Amino acid sequence: MKAFVSIITPTFNHQDYISECIESVLNQTFVDWEMIIIDDGSSDDTAEIIQKYSHSNPKIRYFHQANKGLNKLHETYNFALSVSKGNFIAILEGDDYWLPTKLEKQIAAITEHNAVFCWGIAEARDNKKKYLEQYPINFDASKMPIYNNAQPALILNMMYEDFPVPLTWLIRKETILQIGGFVQSAFAPMLDRDTIFELSLHGKFIFIPETIGIYRRQIEQATGGRMLEISRACGEIFENFCKKLPKDIRNNVKFSEQEIQDLNNNNMLVAHSRFGRYQLRKRNFSEARKNYWISTLHKGTPSMTTWRIRSIVGLLFSLFRIDLEVFIKLLGKKNYK
Repeated sequence: MKAFVSIITPTFNHQDYISECIESVLNQTFVDWEMIIIDDGSSDDTAEIIQKYSHSNPKIRYFHQANKGLNKLHETYNFALSVSKGNFIAILEGDDYWLPTKLEKQIAAITEHNAVFCWGIAEARDNKKKYLEQYPINFDASKMPIYNNAQPALILNMMYEDFPVPLTWLIRKETILQIGGFVQSAFAPMLDRDTIFELSLHGKFIFIPETIGIYRRQIEQATGGRMLEISRACGEIFENFCKKLPKDIRNNVKFSEQEIQDLNNNNMLVAHSRFGRYQLRKRNFSEARKNYWISTLHKGTPSMTTWRIRSIVGLLFSLFRIDLEVFIKLLGKKNYK
């Protein structure tokens, strides 16, 4: 069957970015695609910008809905899935964009290797397109069997240090339908982890070790203010999924129950430190102090010493209401991770 890609683009108040997002699809070297844009009740000029494109190009399909938010993302994505015509599904949120050969390279790779899922490297950039970092952050060629999910659920072994960024995903439609569409735990303000975990039980993945898309990271993102909730949900989703795995598949995941608990504690220690920084950048000094303090005292393994020190430094800056970002720049650092 000839490859045809349905691109799911959820968007909300992305008037500053949606044109670049759409243009990156129009510039793809692979041309057999449709773009399904779901506007989640934007209150800015996002709708008007999208409609300028959809009115002149039938490959761009625009849908508007009353705002559902992050906790009902599965409804947004599964509606788009239900109206899709492609035999492959890609994801591109309204503030991100692709490199021109993204789809062409992925279609070639996923078909050649008969994989159910394809992903690659995403670069994180700020609002001014300044490079921040890449994902996977800890790319290691020796981990290719894990990246390619060579055995069921094997990709879970990288989930605490890295994660396949959704803008790089390409999924066989028949496989996403086999798991009942996009999956989202009721307590989670995201669906990427539930979905990829379920997909990992249905076939091999293929990883493209080069940058194929740009992830825009900005302090105003909807997920920024829910950083703690997201981090907590990530740990709970991972733990719940491992518990339900059959023993033979569970053996493919290297982490014991105690190690998962340690990872969850470390994850929340880091999350509180990062959320403290987020609040400090917004000059919410009391919230910054609260989260830095929690991070300093949180359970964690000895490997978290550096993060505790960072939290103590952040705590001092929040106490004296000093701009940490200016200090970091004075030290010649690009950012404070």
